[in-house]
Amino acid sequence: MDITTDQDLTLPVLFHNCWVAHENGDSLTDAEIEEAVRWLQKCSRLVATLGLFSSNEQAEDIATADLKYLLVPFLLGDILSRSRTQGLHRRVGLLNDALQLLRGFMEQLKQYGLLGRDESAVLMEAQGQASLDPGTRRAQKVARFRMEKAAKAKLVALRTQELRKRRLRELEAGEEGGLPGSDEDVERDVWLTQIQLCTLTAADALGSLKREIEVLSHAATLSEDERARPAEPPPAEVMQQLHKAAAALSTGRAEQMRASVFRPSHNLPTITLAEQAEREMVMAQRASEAQARAEAQRARERAEDKDGDAETLRQRTWDDWKDENPRGAGNSKLLPTA
Repeated sequence: MDITTDQDLTLPVLFHNCWVAHENGDSLTDAEIEEAVRWLQKCSRLVATLGLFSSNEQAEDIATADLKYLLVPFLLGDILSRSRTQGLHRRVGLLNDALQLLRGFMEQLKQYGLLGRDESAVLMEAQGQASLDPGTRRAQKVARFRMEKAAKAKLVALRTQELRKRRLRELEAGEEGGLPGSDEDVERDVWLTQIQLCTLTAADALGSLKREIEVLSHAATLSEDERARPAEPPPAEVMQQLHKAAAALSTGRAEQMRASVFRPSHNLPTITLAEQAEREMVMAQRASEAQARAEAQRARERAEDKDGDAETLRQRTWDDWKDENPRGAGNSKLLPTA
């Protein structure tokens, strides 16, 4: 990476250099990491001086050109975590600084409503406000992996769309370089997706940084002799048990391979013919009993239907007779008098 020492770089140029350093993070030398840290620290001071962000704003109020500067704390924390220092105390200090920067980055995004539910839970755990069980952490990690994959695919599609529109503007302008500016909607979507991607990375980094700090802090409390001392071997009894278990496993494996040498290619039967015949008889008996129960049930239903039909016919006959013979018909004494 081309390192420059120009102190009069503007904020956009500084951020561009920092972003290139972030993308080449694995191949940076120690000098380039230190230079990138100075650039990012200057970016952070310029962002604070210009007052680009306010706690009274929403994400919609941030200008599209300023969205990318939300990533400055993340970039600085990421670069600090990549520092290759030999001193334990120095390394612990850098990791603590990186942890605080990533936590501040996620807190600012939460303030703007740009932090997902799972990432908010990770942030609360990092702040000591909640505790997640291993199953929840594992499920969240899988979900973040899927979201990261989708965000990367979306980012590629957006950059392809942005490049296509830029070429179209160049053709319309009829000159090299095209029209000034770019499609603001596409640019805003690109940086919002990039922020989401960095948020997922930061959520994973919080846990790993915390664990590394704990390990290095414990190592820093030990003396040089204790750190250089080789680990003590296990007790003799434990070694004997391990050797016996390994021998049993190897012997069993060898016997299994020896027995499989002349084994036919097809699967051999696991039961005798008599056992199979007994099983089939039991299954046939159960099927016969089930069929008998079903026949009895159908017979009962037919009998109930027949009784119901007879009763219905009797009621209909009685209703017809009552219609043909009104009440009091044929009894002259019941006829009304004039």
